[in-house]
Amino acid sequence: MDSNAGYMPHSPSQPSPSDDPVMRIHLELIAAGITSHGLHKSETRYLPRIIRPTEHIGGVVYGEAAVGSVMLVATNERIIYLDKKFLFSIMDSISYHVIAGLRLIRQGPFMTVVLHTRIHDFTVKYANATCARNFEHYVATHTKAV
Repeated sequence: MDSNAGYMPHSPSQPSPSDDPVMRIHLELIAAGITSHGLHKSETRYLPRIIRPTEHIGGVVYGEAAVGSVMLVATNERIIYLDKKFLFSIMDSISYHVIAGLRLIRQGPFMTVVLHTRIHDFTVKYANATCARNFEHYVATHTKAV
């Protein structure tokens, strides 16, 4: 029996995951460490509307702020602060040029992430610790490059 009997090569007539922006974003979020809980958040479902075709997600952190559930998404072009509610959404696009620092505060199994910019501080409480460390690493490598 051929060991490749069940293997079907990618057909040009079928779209690959990279051709579908929703699937590409989904896969990049998983690579950034998002959990299954995070994949079901309203901010996550809203991302395909705001991520540009040339952007790629390298870090994500989500949790609570004074306004409720929020998300910070680090891409190769910018950092996005997203607060998506049922009837409205608030989005800030943050250039790596205005990043002044990033602080992680351990709180039991969670972390608080504070993104310091020259304009405003963005705080996300009760963030997944793995996502927070991945986000910190990605932001640190991109702010050095700027």
